[in-house]
Amino acid sequence: MFRIEALRQVAFYNSAMIAGEDSELSMRLRKNGWLLRRIDAEMTLHDAAMTRFSQWWQRTRRSGHGYGEMAHLHPDARNPNWPRTVRSITLWGGLLPAVMLCGVVCALLISPYVWLVVLLLALLWPLKMLQLAQAERRRGLPPMLARASGALLMLGKLPQLLGLLGYHYDRLVGRSSRLIEYH
Repeated sequence: MFRIEALRQVAFYNSAMIAGEDSELSMRLRKNGWLLRRIDAEMTLHDAAMTRFSQWWQRTRRSGHGYGEMAHLHPDARNPNWPRTVRSITLWGGLLPAVMLCGVVCALLISPYVWLVVLLLALLWPLKMLQLAQAERRRGLPPMLARASGALLMLGKLPQLLGLLGYHYDRLVGRSSRLIEYH
């Protein structure tokens, strides 16, 4: 529920957003001095009806787009910290894989000792997966689900990076965001 005065003050939902429009609206409400409250009970169940990996990939790509847009609109955001999320996507989904790829090329063309560096960098991904799985265990997930969640959270950095790059490309060329479907 909203107070209509609050919605009018922030000009309602941002209709240009293709993802995260509720979180973005909440941010603008808080910035305008409104207090947001939630009841301590499940209010809805969101069934995304995803049964295929390709659907998950597209939805995760859309989330990267949304994070990029929210971080661009609210670079001062700290709760949720969208700029930090964008940095994580950029590091784990872009920078680390790019450095590893450069390392492979260097190992092939320059020195076989570079393989050791590539191997060490490659170990960062499974270590981060384990760290995320442990966090999920602390939140109460069973071990197998926690490990799957850690793996998918890390794998998701790749489609999120594609969504993030797509958002910024569209923004830079002046094109409106297009809905990223996952049916």
